[in-house]
Amino acid sequence: MIKKLVFTGIIISVFIFASSTRAEESRPASLPEYNLSVSFDIAASKIFGKAQIRVTAGKELIIHTEELKIIEAIADGKKIELAGKEDEKIVLQKNGIVEIVYEAEFKQSSVNMIDKKGITLRGTWYPLVEGMFVYSLKAALPEGHIAVSEANKITKSKKGDLVEFTFDFPYPLNDEDGISLIASKNFVVSKDSYYGIEIAAYLFPEEAHFAKTIIEHTKRYLKTYEKLLGRYPYKRLSIVEHFQQAGYSMPTYIFLGREDFKLPIEKTPLGHEIVHQWFGNYVYTDYDKGNWNEGLTIYFADHAYDEQQGKGWKCRRRILSNYKSYVKAAREFPLRDFTERYDLASRSIGYGKAAMVIHMLRKVAGDDLFYAAVRDFIRENKFRVASWDDIKKTFEKKTGKDLSWFFDQWINKKGTPRLSIEGVRATRSQEKFSVDFDLAQQGADFQLPVPVAFYSRGKKTTRIFTLGKDRQSFNVILPELPDEIVLDENLDLFRLLTPEEDPPTLARLASDEKKLVVLPSERKGLYREVIDIFEEKGEGIKPAYMTSGYPPRKGHAENEKQRRPGFLTKNGERKKRFFSKEMTEINDEAMKVSSLVVLGMDNPAINKLFGKTEFTKDHGSLLRVDIKKNPLNPEKVVAVVNISDNTSGRQKTAAAFEQIFEYPFYSMYYLKDGQIIKELKETQRGIRIKPDYRKLN
Repeated sequence: MIKKLVFTGIIISVFIFASSTRAEESRPASLPEYNLSVSFDIAASKIFGKAQIRVTAGKELIIHTEELKIIEAIADGKKIELAGKEDEKIVLQKNGIVEIVYEAEFKQSSVNMIDKKGITLRGTWYPLVEGMFVYSLKAALPEGHIAVSEANKITKSKKGDLVEFTFDFPYPLNDEDGISLIASKNFVVSKDSYYGIEIAAYLFPEEAHFAKTIIEHTKRYLKTYEKLLGRYPYKRLSIVEHFQQAGYSMPTYIFLGREDFKLPIEKTPLGHEIVHQWFGNYVYTDYDKGNWNEGLTIYFADHAYDEQQGKGWKCRRRILSNYKSYVKAAREFPLRDFTERYDLASRSIGYGKAAMVIHMLRKVAGDDLFYAAVRDFIRENKFRVASWDDIKKTFEKKTGKDLSWFFDQWINKKGTPRLSIEGVRATRSQEKFSVDFDLAQQGADFQLPVPVAFYSRGKKTTRIFTLGKDRQSFNVILPELPDEIVLDENLDLFRLLTPEEDPPTLARLASDEKKLVVLPSERKGLYREVIDIFEEKGEGIKPAYMTSGYPPRKGHAENEKQRRPGFLTKNGERKKRFFSKEMTEINDEAMKVSSLVVLGMDNPAINKLFGKTEFTKDHGSLLRVDIKKNPLNPEKVVAVVNISDNTSGRQKTAAAFEQIFEYPFYSMYYLKDGQIIKELKETQRGIRIKPDYRKLN
């Protein structure tokens, strides 16, 4: 994820001289400069800064200060007022510089923070001016601190009791992203190089032993992505550990959170954030016309890794399953309206659907032209703000095709087609077979190049049929009669998965708006914490009272009176999660229209739903969670939660159960040797039918 700023501001009109430019080949010749010097009182969580802004003559400045306290603002040697005034216009009579002296206090925050643990500045921590500037940053810090910012080169010099860091980044930066700064007195720095690129790891002592591994994987990622996207655009790439949960990419450096170091490198955001060095940090994003960079990054990082393992279709299945789970009709919007993620639905659109659109664009263009067009897009838009329209322009030029239909239906419109194949019939045609069938789409009216595979005694023949209406008839001549026909076997299209294709997962359960908890006939006390956690983690809201009568978990922030009808959200609304009933209160209709959480392997609901043979193995674990399709309704799921009677492991059980929500795309979870083992139930691949040829002519 790249850093994006949102702000409100003050407008100043000024006439000042155009600055001279640095001798950088890739830098536009007329961009203004922004010089910023800062120092800190770390004990007081304060920053003190001085900004000097040179811009082109006649340039109208829109300055955003937000939480900054402006001490003094000077334009052309005269004081001007910034604080508390809007749309103030100042016209200078001669060339000049706008100089702003300010201070601010930043305590606990996810974007700006100054304290003894370190300094993190990613929001509006300096007077932010709209437009593109070449920034020069100097930061004075107590001796022993190490600082990182956007830079091709970092130098430091002694200034009394302080050390001044100078960051040289001779390229324009967009105001939406701005510059950033991170510093700590605890960094252990390791460095290496890769074909002229300095690679550095800034890690805390506890994780410093990972430096060599991090650097080597960074080299491998660069080698892979340079082949696909072109040369890495900068001279440095730093991997910086952050004491908060992280996963951000700024030009020339990347944040990783401390928790990321507990994962295999392939499971961390490292590869994803490196790809952002091209998408978002080299080619900037026109957020007003839709954020495209997350979809491209998902496709070239996460999807590309799975594709190298021969699992690209599984990545696309996960994307489509999550979209179906999280994006309800009321939450759906076109990709053109996506700016940044704020919940699972927006992420499924801006990241998942966008990645699928890129994949479909690859299928339309063909591999060679696709990768060539992506490299052209990067080269033509480096250090520029680009949009989906620029992607369209580049691909039309490279392929020689009018792609208006493609971008209109996938970028400007919402909707998810549901595909089906019907009316299969066949006739003999000399020594071959003429197969007729209908393709249909519901939920959208799109132009879809549908791949259809025909299997005959294990042999596969694939054809592409363009579906442009609600329903169309097609014909194919085949040497043998197909015994199975499969639509979109590799999940190359953005569409709704059928129940047979969609795995039963925790994500489907958590996002279902209709859920019931079926209480156990015995050992109810074992599951008190399970219900509490489901209440806190589940997304579905059911307007009913909990009837379990369980007391609140010890240490719960809300008392019995507060939490019984639900719980308070961050904005003060009261939400009611699950409607929990005893088994005798639930009828077949309630089970059919709901996803179920069945507590206890001895729960009578299991026999009613599945019979006695479904849940015989418990893996000898303290906790087991099985998620299966609801046999009464395949669009719903059933989660069977079983907790061992072993009281000594009760605390581990509750912690493990809470942790499984971090891995929602699995069908089974159980504890083994203190680790959570996760499995995904495999499902049908593609929309498959076995034709009935009893009326073959």
